[in-house]
Amino acid sequence: MKKFEELSRESQYAAVEVLKEVIIQSHKSRSEVDGQRLEFNAHSIREAFIALESERPVYGNGSSS
Repeated sequence: MKKFEELSRESQYAAVEVLKEVIIQSHKSRSEVDGQRLEFNAHSIREAFIALESERPVYGNGSSS
């Protein structure tokens, strides 16, 4: 699995922006930020951007189409 640092600069920037929006929305809806949920979301976002940059994108259940 690729590391975050191995993503293109554009994907790194976009992933950070997505994570910032997730944090903002989480705080608005729950008035707090759950560290475990945040870590899960960060990993999910990273995996999504890795899939976008790969030749065979991985969807929902981990199977490639």
